[in-house]
Amino acid sequence: MAEPISTFYGIEIPAGKSVLVTPRVDEEMTGYEIINLTQVALGAKPAKGAHTLFIQSIGNTDDSDSEAEAEAEDDVDVEGPKIAIATLDAVHHPHVSVDFSVSLAPILVSHTGSSSLFLSGYAHRQEFPADEDDFEQSDSDEEGAPNGVPLGSSDEDDEAYDSDESMDEDEEDEDEEEEPEPSPEPVKAPAPKRKGAAEPTPAKKAKAEPAPAPAAKKPEPAAKKAAPAAKKAEASGDDAAKEYVEALKSAVKAKGTVRLAELGSAVKRPAAAPKLKTAIEKNKAIFSYDEKTGSVSLA
Repeated sequence: MAEPISTFYGIEIPAGKSVLVTPRVDEEMTGYEIINLTQVALGAKPAKGAHTLFIQSIGNTDDSDSEAEAEAEDDVDVEGPKIAIATLDAVHHPHVSVDFSVSLAPILVSHTGSSSLFLSGYAHRQEFPADEDDFEQSDSDEEGAPNGVPLGSSDEDDEAYDSDESMDEDEEDEDEEEEPEPSPEPVKAPAPKRKGAAEPTPAKKAKAEPAPAPAAKKPEPAAKKAAPAAKKAEASGDDAAKEYVEALKSAVKAKGTVRLAELGSAVKRPAAAPKLKTAIEKNKAIFSYDEKTGSVSLA
């Protein structure tokens, strides 16, 4: 069964608690979840007084628990300030419309009220951009010029070319008509035969032997032709991998510790370079990857 385009999303934020909103990322790094939050509301029996909703950007968390409650803000790595989003009360504002999205980097939500708040919206899946090498073949097929049509030619050039060709043919026909026919050579009478003279035997016409055809050149083995191309592709792939690793190293160095999904969207992978997770695992001397939290840091 096909996965739905979007699904309902909702969480309860108990009084005095902080809740993590963590969008999911595919293990294969092919796509990620975007959560769109559209409304915050009080429950059926809200407590009196104001309920002010706050959000904070945070660092690395365990992706397996996307709606876990944090007993204290010290349980997570808070990166940004606490921002007030809306203030609700049972009399005048029991619910408020909001509009913000969460993807790749999770957030921490909390409020100041004495009863629960309910945050709701919808979630949908977004694909990571496809690799450039997937489209190279199709692009080259579309960009090729049609057979028999010179590149950069126009209809006027084609007409001029046809006109020149027809003029050349007419001139050749006129030259053939003007050439005089050769006059026939006079027939010589055979000389009278002398008695006693033996009639010479006509020599046989030697048959022209056809010249031997040149020996066909042996085709070069396919493996020999492919070897330089394979070496060139391998060298190009190694250069792309080194360039990709250096770019990843610079990005991790700038942030200290970064989530794998965030690193994948921040650094563009060259077509010939290995995938992100493979590059990280092959360079353990440079990178340290935490499977539990999905975070990358320098070794």
